[in-house]
Amino acid sequence: MKLVEGSEWLFQKLSSAGIKTVVISAGLDPVVQRFVKPLNPYNVFCNRLLTKDGVILGSVELHVDYKKKGEIVRLIMDKMDLCDEQVIAIGDSEADVSMFHVAGMCIAFNPSDAYILPHAKVVVRGNMFDLYKILKRNIKNL
Repeated sequence: MKLVEGSEWLFQKLSSAGIKTVVISAGLDPVVQRFVKPLNPYNVFCNRLLTKDGVILGSVELHVDYKKKGEIVRLIMDKMDLCDEQVIAIGDSEADVSMFHVAGMCIAFNPSDAYILPHAKVVVRGNMFDLYKILKRNIKNL
């Protein structure tokens, strides 16, 4: 598994424009943190693999339910006092649809399943530079 080409560039571009990026993944923290570290997002939400003295216990502390990512987006919006028009959700699968129900702009990026398509306002098939073109049209200071 590797980052999509241009990911670091896009996250830097968004950060430079003062846009806060949040990664919400139902994956486990050792894997998620490894991938998002070079992106330097504002915040990361994922599930925690429990360990004791460096030994994996085989249990997970659930922070992100596969189909309830929208609840996390809503919490972030409340905490940051954002309205839906100020939030863009980008996802690639059925697991991301709940985010699309609370965000003002919903982008399916290289969708891995057809379920997400009717829930997206825009579908982008390509790389991060293609995604940037869509974001630039929808974000004033980008």
